[in-house]
Amino acid sequence: MRNSSLKSSFTIIELVVCLVIVGTISAVTLPYCWGAYRSAEAKTSARVVASILRSTKESARAQGKKYEIIFAACDNNLNIDVYTNLSEVNPLKVGKTEKLSLSGSYEFRITFYNDKAIFTSFGTSNGGSVYITDTSTGKGYRISVLSTSGRVKVLAFD
Repeated sequence: MRNSSLKSSFTIIELVVCLVIVGTISAVTLPYCWGAYRSAEAKTSARVVASILRSTKESARAQGKKYEIIFAACDNNLNIDVYTNLSEVNPLKVGKTEKLSLSGSYEFRITFYNDKAIFTSFGTSNGGSVYITDTSTGKGYRISVLSTSGRVKVLAFD
């Protein structure tokens, strides 16, 4: 008859086997999770840029004024400033400066003339794009503004 005061426990071998299984699963899934995190970070940044472009277009239409967005890209950073009446003597800065910073090796490229997106009081634009590219994989996002309608589109590319 067994003594009821003895407690059952795991052996060292069972614990080591469990640690090896958990370690193997972690080693296999960690690179995938890191890649998904970086992709989500770039996608979120693309959505932020698109949101700023769309809201600026709507502000220009609602207030009947010309709005200009100035992009300044440097390494993994993108600064976005929104102005109204920038061409005039006393420009008015609208809102705060938006600064996007991405971890990893990313490149921002702007194809707007003079790195400025301009929205007229009709909602039309000078047209152009902002590219967010992961330089290690070549994948990224293009945020385009059509010149005739001012429509903002976000497209993923490889």
